[in-house]
Amino acid sequence: MHTLMLLGSIVTSGSGAIVPLYSAYSCLEDRASHLLPVLRRNFKAMRSSSLVQEPLELTNFFNAEFYGDIQIGTPGQSFKVVYDTGSSTLWVPGRKCRSTACRRHKRFVESLSTTAHVAHNLRSRGDSQLFPIHYGTGDVKLQRETDVIEIDNVTVNGLTFGVSVGESRSPFATSPADGICGLSFTLPRDPFGPSLIDSSDSLHILGFYYSFNPRFHGSLSVGSIEGGRIARGSAIMWSPVKKAHPSRRQEWTIPMIDIAVDG
Repeated sequence: MHTLMLLGSIVTSGSGAIVPLYSAYSCLEDRASHLLPVLRRNFKAMRSSSLVQEPLELTNFFNAEFYGDIQIGTPGQSFKVVYDTGSSTLWVPGRKCRSTACRRHKRFVESLSTTAHVAHNLRSRGDSQLFPIHYGTGDVKLQRETDVIEIDNVTVNGLTFGVSVGESRSPFATSPADGICGLSFTLPRDPFGPSLIDSSDSLHILGFYYSFNPRFHGSLSVGSIEGGRIARGSAIMWSPVKKAHPSRRQEWTIPMIDIAVDG
């Protein structure tokens, strides 16, 4: 079972005011009987001494995307990726990609990693073994690799991810990010196997902070809570995450209790 922790605040570019997400209940104590079992069951990783408390910095690119670092391979090759909760696949440009977008970004070189290996029989069968992904804007063609992935201080061994052999010029050629790190659940019959979020218990705890003021960076906390991002006087709201119907994409879905915009 996954549980979503609503930590986020939005910093406006004009006044810099913080708009917190408040619980529909009057105080946290009213939920204590529910919170304790949830914490024991789902958030053991929060007590792990191996997790750093410093969040991963996310850079705002014209309010269009937020991107941060990821390490792939041994030794780690560093990439800038958009952390995307609406897709499930991690991919970065591959060394054989000749698209304009690939030439403008860092490419993964599997021969430089002692832990990399290519998925069986994929490089000898031509385009029939390419895996296309179509986004709302843009598309990529991927081949599969398997290697060690590290986000901040969380390591996932043997994750199958994509290396692009072709990318559409728009939007990837002008994006400062090299690739995309999907954080949704594993798709039915996913050719890449378990998604990143389903491959590590530590990744069941994610906190995003987005600032739309260019003077401030956003952040992604992995396996811990950024207490400083919770508005004073507000309470953490806990809600079970519901998976979509098996025939559809596995997106993050929570029941809506209440919402308020501009008062």
